Amino acid sequence: MLILATLSQGADVVASTMSTIVPLIKNPIEGIAPDFEIFGAEFTKTWQKLLAGVWGLGIIASIFFLIRGMVTTNTNTNGGHPGAVREGRAEVKVAAISLLGLALLVPLVGAILAIAG
Repeated sequence: MLILATLSQGADVVASTMSTIVPLIKNPIEGIAPDFEIFGAEFTKTWQKLLAGVWGLGIIASIFFLIRGMVTTNTNTNGGHPGAVREGRAEVKVAAISLLGLALLVPLVGAILAIAG
């Protein structure tokens, strides 16, 4: 009982200390939202095109590795090297997860920003 009372008192001290410290510190970025228009419309178009290009290259690379992993797995399944089959399956898994992540990039980023506030 004594331990619980001591812990409770300690928690009360911490809570009262935090309530006096926290209001003294003002959030310097409260109310500020990211705005890419500050650099001009041309900059916005450029970074969006660049991002779309990199995103597209990522999708192409994921598809390439997915196909390569499938071919490796298929060619080594019947009488091939068991290690190559494992490597091919692992490559298929990684490529499939990468492709899924790239395909769901917009909703994932939107959900993260919505949760973060």
